[in-house]
Amino acid sequence: MLGPERKEGIAELRIEALDKDLFYDDRLGTAITDWDGSFEIRYSGEDFQDAYQDKEPDIYLRVKTPDGSIIITTEDKVRYRAGRTEEFIIVIPKGEENMADKSIRKKIEENRQKYKEQCTNEANIKRQLALDDVRTWKDSLSPEKRAEPYLVVGTESYTPEQLLSEVEDDTEIGRMVSKTLERGRMELAKRRR
Repeated sequence: MLGPERKEGIAELRIEALDKDLFYDDRLGTAITDWDGSFEIRYSGEDFQDAYQDKEPDIYLRVKTPDGSIIITTEDKVRYRAGRTEEFIIVIPKGEENMADKSIRKKIEENRQKYKEQCTNEANIKRQLALDDVRTWKDSLSPEKRAEPYLVVGTESYTPEQLLSEVEDDTEIGRMVSKTLERGRMELAKRRR
């Protein structure tokens, strides 16, 4: 798919290939355009053969935005009796490109938001796992051991109780403890495989 004037491919557009028939057009397949606007749709004879026993399909395309709005169709330029391989170069008319760009930008923003939420959820889960691990470890120690320094970073020393507090407050030391515990869990998971 090419945008007007700039002649660059447009990614994330949905392409539908249809077989033009007298009463009902058969859908041959769909594809999403790649980063450079290219796409490939494969189909078999069963996808277009009907009661009239078509030997070759009469192909046209519908180009849609990611949310399903039709931008352009080639129904007025059907490729009658299409061969096994056909190449289509479609230029999106000026004005219609804006609809595609807006839809694509909207999808990108939605994906960005989902990714951000997933990262936040993952960070919260990792933090909760670290809290549980430190709490379980601290509770397994005798009361006198809980008061002894366990970790020394630079000139600071931390007791198990302080480490739990650091993880709860999500401080730099708390994040360091969380990452260490996460690496330990991953290493343990690898060994179990």
